[in-house]
Amino acid sequence: MTNTKLVEMYTTMERIRALEAVLSAQGERFGQIFVMTSGMEAIAAGVCAPLRKDDFLLSTHRTQAHGIAKGLAMDKMLAEILYKSTGYMGGVGGRQHMAVLELGFFGGTGIVGANVPIACGVGLTCKMRKQGQVAACILGDGATTTGAFHEGMGLAALWDLPVVYVIENNQYAGYMPLSGQTKLEKLSDRAKGYGIPGLTVDGTDVIAVADAVTEAVERARAGKGPTLIEAVTLVMGGGTVTNEGRKWRTDEEMAEWMAKDPIRRLRTKLVSEGILTESGADEVARSAKVEAEAAGKFVHDSPDPDPKKATRNIHFEGKRRA
Repeated sequence: MTNTKLVEMYTTMERIRALEAVLSAQGERFGQIFVMTSGMEAIAAGVCAPLRKDDFLLSTHRTQAHGIAKGLAMDKMLAEILYKSTGYMGGVGGRQHMAVLELGFFGGTGIVGANVPIACGVGLTCKMRKQGQVAACILGDGATTTGAFHEGMGLAALWDLPVVYVIENNQYAGYMPLSGQTKLEKLSDRAKGYGIPGLTVDGTDVIAVADAVTEAVERARAGKGPTLIEAVTLVMGGGTVTNEGRKWRTDEEMAEWMAKDPIRRLRTKLVSEGILTESGADEVARSAKVEAEAAGKFVHDSPDPDPKKATRNIHFEGKRRA
C-alpha cells in the first residue's frame, strides 16, 4: 500500500463523511429519512482502492459512500439522492437506483440481497469479455440470510465468476442484532458451504480492508473465482438521520466503536509516520467540507424533474427490429 494510495483513501473517507453531514441537513429540510454510513467509510474506500476504473461496483441502499469511493461527482450524486433533475438519473432514480456505468458503478438496490445474484450476471459479462475485469459487490449482514444471497453465492462459486463479495457487517439488520439473525460468529464462514475463500477483517481499518480486497481481486482476475470478505464495523449513531437506532445500542457498545473511528485511525497513522502533516490532514478535511457544501448549494439551486417526463425510460420507445 503506497503512501499515495493511503492519502487517497483518507481523502475518500473525509469526502464521504463531509457529504453525509450535508445530506443529513438536506434530508431534514426535505423531510426525508436517509440511511447513514458514519463509521463505515473504511469499507467503501478499502473496497474501491484496488479496483480499476473499468471494474464494476454493485452497491446496496447506502449508495452515497460507495458512489464517492468509485469516483462519482459529489454534486450530481447528491442531486440524484434528493431527486433533482441535475442528478445522474435526472432525479428519477434516487439513492437506491442510481447507476453510472461509465464509471463502473452498477448502482444500488432497494431489495436486500438482490445485488448478490445480479453480481453474477455482471461477473459473467466480465468473464466473457476476457479483459480482466472484476465485479465487487457490497452487501449488508442482513442480506446473508436471504435466499438471493445463497442462490447468487452458489452460482458465482460454481462458475468461478470474477466477483468479490464484501459484507458490511455493522452488526444490525435495521434494528435486529446479529445474534437474532444467525448462530454464526463469523459471517465469512458461509463461504465454506460454497467451496470458496472467506475471511473476516476489521472494517474500521481501511488498510486491512484494502489488503483483503486486493488479494481477492487478484484471485478473481486470475480466473480463480469469487471470495467472500466480512468487514466488521458499527454505524456511529442510529443508522438514519433520525438516529432512532441509537436506543437499541448500549453506551458501552457505542463508546467501544466510537474509539475505532476509521477516519481518525488512518489520520493518526498518516501523521505519526510523516506521510501527512497535521496541517495537511486538516486541509484534506477542509477541502472535503467545501466540496460537500458546494454540492449542497448545487442541489438547492437545481430544479425538480419535469413531471411530463415521468414515464420516460420505463418502456421501450424506439422501433422494433424486423
